[in-house]
Amino acid sequence: VALGVTHGEALAKGKAELEAAQEALANSEQQAEELANELEASEAAVTRLEREMVALQSHLYTDVRTKEDDLDEAKKVAARLQEEVAEKAAEVNRLRAQVAEAQAEAA
Repeated sequence: VALGVTHGEALAKGKAELEAAQEALANSEQQAEELANELEASEAAVTRLEREMVALQSHLYTDVRTKEDDLDEAKKVAARLQEEVAEKAAEVNRLRAQVAEAQAEAA
C-alpha cells in the first residue's frame, strides 16, 4: 500500500512538474513573441530614421549647394561693383584733371 501511495505521489508530483513546465513554456513563448514584436517595431523605427536621415542629408546638401551658389553670385556682384567703382574713380580723376587744366588756361 505504501508503495502505491508513493507511486501516486510521484505521479501527482510529476504531473504538477509537467504542468509547471508547460506553463513556463507558454510564458516563454509569449515573452518570445512580445520580444519579436518589439524587435520588429524597433527595426521599423530604425528604417524610418534611416530614411529621415537620408532625406535630411539630401536637404542639407541642397541647402549648402544653394548657399554656395548664392555666395559665388554675391562674389561676382561684388567684383563687378569694384570694377564699376574703379571706373568711376578714374572718370572722376579725368574730370578733375580737365577742371584743373581749364582753371590753368583761364588764369
